[in-house]
Amino acid sequence: MDGKQADNKEQASMNRFVRMWGALAGLLSLGLTQMSWAGNGLPIGATDNAEKWDTLYWFLIWLSVFFFVLVVGAMVVFAIKYRSRPGIKTEYITGNHLLEAIWIAIPTVLLLAIFGWGFWVYKKMIHSPTDAYEVRVIGKQWLWQFVYDNGKATVGELYVPANRPVKLIMTSEDVLHSFFIPNFRVKQDVVPGMYTSVWFEATVPGKHQIYCTEYCGTSHSGMLAQAIVLEEPQWKAWLAGKDVGPIATAGQEMTDADHRAGTQPGASGQLTAASLPDQGK
Repeated sequence: MDGKQADNKEQASMNRFVRMWGALAGLLSLGLTQMSWAGNGLPIGATDNAEKWDTLYWFLIWLSVFFFVLVVGAMVVFAIKYRSRPGIKTEYITGNHLLEAIWIAIPTVLLLAIFGWGFWVYKKMIHSPTDAYEVRVIGKQWLWQFVYDNGKATVGELYVPANRPVKLIMTSEDVLHSFFIPNFRVKQDVVPGMYTSVWFEATVPGKHQIYCTEYCGTSHSGMLAQAIVLEEPQWKAWLAGKDVGPIATAGQEMTDADHRAGTQPGASGQLTAASLPDQGK
């Protein structure tokens, strides 16, 4: 086989690789597009801040995919194209200042943009509005207790109004806990001997799962609660001590059977906090 035939064979192999890599990159992009449109892989976004964080998250995912395809694809292509071969001497390259400036400038600008974007969202998350409705939260092994401004207290169920800022002022009676509502994208340590706070403005009525995400002892995994977001009429009725009826899990519809039973959708398969008061005694 002469040199020209060898070059043609190498070029054909290179073309096949580029087509294969392009197809894989396309499938990856298609899968991520489907996930981002359908919201797969993330809990529902039930606050304004959740939407801001999710937008930043998907930007980082797509940016990572772009550079993965670019860098790994170029690396493999160059490794094949410029591999060591008998009779061919590698060209001596001393450097390229323009290229070096570009690959320094672009990552620097991107990282500064990501930092600025993340800091802006972070500030939105930690600075609560002055008119936020305040709820006291007490964590203890192994339950969450919530105390409202009218003196009312609940265990295992946090009632909050929809489309109104709510600030939680939290402390622990025993060990370190961590308060986490995935649908709200809020998480904060709850520390004995001090107060911490977190705020949100829920936009999706219904029940949202609350977890403790700091190991706190034997029944840590059972330290669950529900954030119950109520529309304004329901919220006023609840404050007045009236029954607000069955509440659906956020993102699910109530069935006729649920309405008759006074339960949430699929209650038999849902995590509940009904037994938490006994655990904390």
